[in-house]
Amino acid sequence: MYRKMTFLFAFVFGGAVVFADDGITLEKYPDADAVSVKSVRTIEYQTDGTYVDHDEEWVKVLTDKGRRDESELVLRYSSRYGAAKVISVSIFDTNGVERVVDVSSTTMETTDNSSMDENIYDPMHRKIVCHVPGLKVGETIHYVYERSTFKSRIEGNWADMSVFEWECPMLDSTLRVIAPKELPLKKMVVRYPLGNVEYNVEEREDGKIVYTWRAKDSAQVFSEPDTPPFYLLVQNLQISTVESWEELSRWYWNLCLPHLQTADEAIAAKVAEIVADI
Repeated sequence: MYRKMTFLFAFVFGGAVVFADDGITLEKYPDADAVSVKSVRTIEYQTDGTYVDHDEEWVKVLTDKGRRDESELVLRYSSRYGAAKVISVSIFDTNGVERVVDVSSTTMETTDNSSMDENIYDPMHRKIVCHVPGLKVGETIHYVYERSTFKSRIEGNWADMSVFEWECPMLDSTLRVIAPKELPLKKMVVRYPLGNVEYNVEEREDGKIVYTWRAKDSAQVFSEPDTPPFYLLVQNLQISTVESWEELSRWYWNLCLPHLQTADEAIAAKVAEIVADI
């Protein structure tokens, strides 16, 4: 399940956490195993394309399948480009009492072998798995995790894709992007829009630009056999600092050019022979 945040209405009073689930029940959402009540994702990128992606999510569990799905948090990343970590995990029971999970003892990191079916093995593809013991139906789990990139895929540019619709109801989802004024976003598009995404942009005194998208009450989507990757089919936001495909093509040409210039006369002659009739 793609993890988006669920929000619990909680506040501190006299040292106790008071919690209300706002009527999020199986009766209200009969087809859902879990409900994402609120999510907040904050990304801050730099002019070189590196960034930090901070996610916080609360997930209300409605069925035993939802309990099994949410009892394991999985983060994948490439250590060639960045890192990932689970910051904290806690569980709120139906009375609002919080149990904090010791993530240091329930988290392990291994090589991610999910691409072996494609005959690809890369020990720098990593997987972090955090097990959440004792989660029960009706409880709400709260995750905080972070991904960081210290080497951008395209130096000097940044892009992202985020979904605002999924296989569980998503009641309140927010994406906040903090950008340097020297490298603003140039392309922003909501694909397969539901008409429930609000957009706002503001320039801060420190020179940063803050872009915010917020979607409320995105209904549950139902998958079908043999569909393409689900994130390509649902309401999603695609954003980039790249102006056009031509700009991206020029970057790739300049990336390849030094290698092409190392070709000797024999290689050049063979290429000329192959393309002579084209």
